[in-house]
Amino acid sequence: MSCAKTAPQRPSQRSSEVPKADSTLLAMMEVNERLVMEADKQVLQWVQQQAAHYNQMDCGAWRMERDSETSQRAQTASTPQPKEQWLIHYQVLHLDSASAEDIEGTFTIARGELPTAIDETVQHMIANETTTIIAPWYSAFGLKGTEHVRAYENVLIHITLKEKI
Repeated sequence: MSCAKTAPQRPSQRSSEVPKADSTLLAMMEVNERLVMEADKQVLQWVQQQAAHYNQMDCGAWRMERDSETSQRAQTASTPQPKEQWLIHYQVLHLDSASAEDIEGTFTIARGELPTAIDETVQHMIANETTTIIAPWYSAFGLKGTEHVRAYENVLIHITLKEKI
C-alpha cells in the first residue's frame, strides 16, 4: 500500500491547435483605437483653427507655445521634478469655451494625482507660468469623465504652475 498522493493531471493540449483569440477583446481594442484616432483628428482640427501656435506633447495633448519673455525665463529656471509638491491651478473648459471645472490644490508631480495631459505639461513649466493645452479625452479625463466633463470629451485646459510647496 502506498500513501503517496496522486499527481494532478495536466490539461491536454494538442500541438496542432492554435489558441483561439479573444474576439471580444480584439473588437474592443479596435473600437478604442478608432475613438483615439477620431479624438486626435478633432483636436488637430481645433488647433489648426487657432491663431496661436501649439506643439504636440507625447501624451497627445497640444500645448500653446511660450511667449519670448517666458522662453527666456525658462532657460535659467528649474522645472518641477517627480515627487515634488506644487501648488497648481487649472481651469477646464469645453471646446465651446464653456467652463467645466476650476481646481486649485497641492499636487505631487508624476504620481497620478493629475490627468496625464496636465501632469506632463507641468513637468515642462516653470514657477508662475501659465499655459493653455487642448487635451484629447484619453489624456484628460478618459472614459469616465468627471461630474462636469463628459466621458470621451476633448477639453481645453488653462494651467498655472504657482509655487513649490
